[in-house]
Amino acid sequence: MKIVCSGCKSVLGEQRPYKDSSEIEAKCPTCLAAEKEAAHKAIKRPPNPEKEREVVFENGWRGVLSIAGKETEKLSFWDMIVAGRKFSCSEKDMDEVAGILNSLPEDEVDVTFFHSMSIKLDPPDGRRKKKSAEAVEEKKPDDSIQYNCTVRVPKRCVLPMFHDKAERMRRIAEILANAVHKDYQEECKNAVRTSAESLNKVDKAGQMKPKKSPCPPPKTGH
Repeated sequence: MKIVCSGCKSVLGEQRPYKDSSEIEAKCPTCLAAEKEAAHKAIKRPPNPEKEREVVFENGWRGVLSIAGKETEKLSFWDMIVAGRKFSCSEKDMDEVAGILNSLPEDEVDVTFFHSMSIKLDPPDGRRKKKSAEAVEEKKPDDSIQYNCTVRVPKRCVLPMFHDKAERMRRIAEILANAVHKDYQEECKNAVRTSAESLNKVDKAGQMKPKKSPCPPPKTGH
């Protein structure tokens, strides 16, 4: 029996029984790769207008916005979902991300990250309804909506994106650390200044006290 490619009809080999002239269809590597590429380039479904919004970046990438906590997991500024796995971007995780990318057969991968947030503001005080004094205070629902963006990018672009977020996180941490250190130094200076002023007041108060008169000389008889 002959093994024939169903695409290009090339003979890939034979199998038993060899005297049987019938054919078995299969796929040669070339046709299989072309079929995968064609499937990858197929038109994707349009985003659901009720749950998703399409966004176009300056470089031409097209992403889909989704509501965090409903359609996608909630992410911080420093999080990324690469091929379905969530990472908190840091330099120590770069090797793990690189290993995942190398294990993927496709040349592109889905990446999800925090995109934006909308917050519903309360009306001005003049329009706000007065609450009854007897009303029981209820927990105010969270009116903010966080949006994530999922975009399909070439695998070579993932590590630079990951590194960029890791570098931003390092800079923010450094800024916060410097601010805390500056506040600590200022507190120390204020504490030393306050202590010095207190000692100075004590010294001045001591100098203002009236001096005791010396003991009178002992009386002598005549």
